Amino acid sequence: MDKDNRALQGKIQIEQKERQAEISSLQKKVIELIDIEGRMQMEIEELKGDRDRRMNEWQRNQERERDAQRIKMNEIESKCKELESKRSAMVFDFEKEKSKWSFERD
Repeated sequence: MDKDNRALQGKIQIEQKERQAEISSLQKKVIELIDIEGRMQMEIEELKGDRDRRMNEWQRNQERERDAQRIKMNEIESKCKELESKRSAMVFDFEKEKSKWSFERD
């Protein structure tokens, strides 16, 4: 019985050592996974920040382009108005000359 008792105690000790080793291994894995999770969270935050910076930059560029297009459109509209007023003045002058010729002919 002593032999059996010692054999069983040896098995129990071996099983306890294996469980301790397994627990230690699992704890290391948990710590490693927590570390990986922390790094991934930081990477996610960096990516979000990068995305936000890019989006803001894109929006600023779009606003600059819109402003440039508005300025260009205003310049074109003012040139059109100027040309229209010149055309109206020329038509008026032509009609004036035409009436003068007509008066002279009569």
